[in-house]
Amino acid sequence: MSLLFRYLTKNNAMILLPTLAVGIGLYVLTDLFERLDNFIEAGLSVGMVLTYFVVKMPLVISQILPVIFLLSTVIQLCIMARSRELTALQAGGISLGVVANSMILCGIFWGSVQLGFSEYLGVAGERESARIWQEEVRKKNLAATVLEDVWFTDGDWIISLGTLDPQAHGTGFAGYELSDDGLSIKRIVQASTFTAEPNHWALQDVHVYTPDTFTQEQEPDFVIPLRQDPETFRLVSTGTKPQQLPLWQLGDAISQLKSSGSNVEALRTAWHAKLAYAAS
Repeated sequence: MSLLFRYLTKNNAMILLPTLAVGIGLYVLTDLFERLDNFIEAGLSVGMVLTYFVVKMPLVISQILPVIFLLSTVIQLCIMARSRELTALQAGGISLGVVANSMILCGIFWGSVQLGFSEYLGVAGERESARIWQEEVRKKNLAATVLEDVWFTDGDWIISLGTLDPQAHGTGFAGYELSDDGLSIKRIVQASTFTAEPNHWALQDVHVYTPDTFTQEQEPDFVIPLRQDPETFRLVSTGTKPQQLPLWQLGDAISQLKSSGSNVEALRTAWHAKLAYAAS
């Protein structure tokens, strides 16, 4: 590791970390002012409010870190240009490509940090903050909530659930498997009851329809490789019917329903779900 690389990375960190702190502060203050009335009405203690924002911090960092790194890099290069450091480097026979390579390596490092926050710490923190918001602020007992009319996508599947209880059991399962090009339905699977297991869902009393061949099969048991965690639905539950996944996933599901030529009732249900989530 050269002296120049250590110098550039140190300067980058000295600019990035304070900028990141300011970004986190603005994010938290904005969120606090939006939710302050809810916290006061719910009678939450200061400690619980702090816990809410602390567990949410990894997600906040993962969201703003790319912009913060870009901003800090621009600031660093502007400072180096103003202090004639870039000119001195070129006069010493060091090209701007060496500086650019150092910035790229810094970007890879901070990109890895961002990935870790978003895929691991951010996911766990968002779940805990969602639990606090639903149970402590909105006073909902998530452990006893039975969800109805749930729609979500998982890989090539668009799934509709009639009911989903806290034990990850439910009724009224309907799965639509899309073709490779996503323009048609390859298979329809309907089940009276189901159980969500890690990495797969087990269905009972199953009917499998194949539109291309106009055939129908009946199976007592059937397994679909779905990896969606049912706990996610409970955490993003709106308290109104229907209960749904985040808005962006609903948009994807509706787009796929349109492209696959699903009936008007299915599209209407999905749009009502999207509007209900947005209204909450």
